Amino acid sequence: MVLASSACSGSHGETDAGAADTGTVPDGGELDAGPPPDGGPEPLCRPPADCRVEAVVAGTAHTCVRLPDGRVGCWGGNRYFQLAQEGVEASVWPLEVSGLPEVTRLIRGYLFTCGLAADGELWCWGDGTELMFDETGGPSSGWVSRLSDITDLAAGGAHVCALQSTGRVSCWGFRGGDGQLGIGTRDVHLEPQLVEGIDDVVELASGYSHTCARTGSEQLYCWGRNREGQIGDGTGGEPEPTADALSPVLVLDGVRRVVTGGNFTCALRGAGEVLCWGSNMSAQIGTGSFARTVPSPEPVALPAGIDIADIVAGAAHTCALATSGRVLCWGANDGGALGYGSMGFTRLPVEVGGIDDATAIALGYEHTCAIRGDGELWCWGLNDEGQVGDGTTVDRGLPVRVVGLR
Repeated sequence: MVLASSACSGSHGETDAGAADTGTVPDGGELDAGPPPDGGPEPLCRPPADCRVEAVVAGTAHTCVRLPDGRVGCWGGNRYFQLAQEGVEASVWPLEVSGLPEVTRLIRGYLFTCGLAADGELWCWGDGTELMFDETGGPSSGWVSRLSDITDLAAGGAHVCALQSTGRVSCWGFRGGDGQLGIGTRDVHLEPQLVEGIDDVVELASGYSHTCARTGSEQLYCWGRNREGQIGDGTGGEPEPTADALSPVLVLDGVRRVVTGGNFTCALRGAGEVLCWGSNMSAQIGTGSFARTVPSPEPVALPAGIDIADIVAGAAHTCALATSGRVLCWGANDGGALGYGSMGFTRLPVEVGGIDDATAIALGYEHTCAIRGDGELWCWGLNDEGQVGDGTTVDRGLPVRVVGLR
């Protein structure tokens, strides 16, 4: 893919300031990044009646949601057809992705999105510049060759891995020199290659040049680049910059969730313990450490008494969703991605202000979104291409409601 940074995943929050409770568009910003309300591509909700959000994913500079009726809408940058729209550079509010069947699940890549249909068919749209997909302005069901029954995808900076219903994993890409394909070599393959040595996989995650897989028995395997210690086996990082793992390496047991950032990895274990490892250049490990790399799993310094339900990673920031609906984030804060009103990274988790009823979170490259208990979507962070969805292109350090949904 065209991006040289990290995986994106999830986050959420709001604070006690900004245009929170009013539901109005905050002052300032540009409105010329999207179509007029009564012209151009079709908005997702017209009028915004019952457009309760059921799922959200966030890519590099775009965001997509799934509604209860299976429709999908996207907004933000469209340079690589991330919005599945022809002739649109960007949009600051949700536009419907037309031509899709009813979608039951959304899957995010850096510069693309996929929807899994009720019949098991995978539809994708977005970046196709590096021969991993066929470039298209609209959704296509023929993007992933030679594979069927795909249940999950994980996209890195230059590779993609697919999980099939059999629990087997295949990877491919236009670059494999760091071992991110997991096939025992550094060879490049543009067609899917089976990853040997692991089966019964239930979850995939890919960083910029590494991949991790969680099995049904809660074992975590990782492979690929390890120069920042992102594999987590205690090797790599300084002073071992070339200890890449060309095949899957067992890292942890008892894992119920794995997420990957650009050059780091985090795992959620049984009792709500969150562990992170890898690059710590932007304090994304969350332990308070000043070390540049952390090659072994270290517990994130979460406040006592917080029961964690989920974790999600962005390029260089991570967020945890508590069972109470509160959200805590740490790491890079470019554009306000941590959602607590200040800029600059933080080495320890901070609570996103004003949101205490989140049900799901999604992290993009430098922006974050949360579905709230009433089905509304609130986002914050870098907004240069309208990816926050508040009708402007102004960065938001505090959560704001996405317009045009409800």
